[in-house]
Amino acid sequence: MKKNTWKWQVQEQVNELPDLPGDNLLQRLPEGLHKMSDLVEENTNAMAEVSQRIDHGVSHIAEIIRIQQQMSKLDAGQDAVSEFRNPSFSFADLVQDTVQLEAVMLDRFKVTTDLRIDDNLPYISCSRNELLQCLINLLRNSIQAVSGRTDLPPGSGKIVISAWLNDDTMLEVNLTDNGEGIDAERLPHLFQYGYTSKADGTGFGLASVAKFIRAQGGDISIHSDGMNKGSSVRFALPLA
Repeated sequence: MKKNTWKWQVQEQVNELPDLPGDNLLQRLPEGLHKMSDLVEENTNAMAEVSQRIDHGVSHIAEIIRIQQQMSKLDAGQDAVSEFRNPSFSFADLVQDTVQLEAVMLDRFKVTTDLRIDDNLPYISCSRNELLQCLINLLRNSIQAVSGRTDLPPGSGKIVISAWLNDDTMLEVNLTDNGEGIDAERLPHLFQYGYTSKADGTGFGLASVAKFIRAQGGDISIHSDGMNKGSSVRFALPLA
């Protein structure tokens, strides 16, 4: 028969009380109640922490649903597509959506993000859904690169996303991580379709990102100082 954990804990606390002259339950009851009060407080704090985690998870799910509802407009009629596909939108909000969508993966590998987005960025106009997918691909690559650094202390993985305006015509974006880095021999091939160094990779992620950026009249490049020295992806997009 399963032990009643709560009653057992209280009984254990009472049993540990020192013996008193003429010891009886009434003499021991006040201190026993104090012990029980401590147990209630401990359990209440634990439940509060669980509640906070649940609230955080529900908020995260709600935000993902909101983003996916926006993306689903692409499957609507042609009028809705033309209205949504090339809107003017905030790049800062898009970055926030990207980080929110990948929050579970970031938490799992204890990777922190540092967003350095210029407050004065004008809105940009292109396919929001496709640019979102590009950012997701780049962020996932960085998370995987950071998780591959077995020499990093837990929680020290970091990804910095910066964005600023260049000459009033181009949006400049830089995504830097302190991950496992890239061999110099691999760098020229990373945007080629089908090229991958990952056991479970497809070779289409970075290639599709480069294709979209260049189709908008932009440019993209990757830099790394070598293995275990991190990497940096930079791309530029015209504002209109």
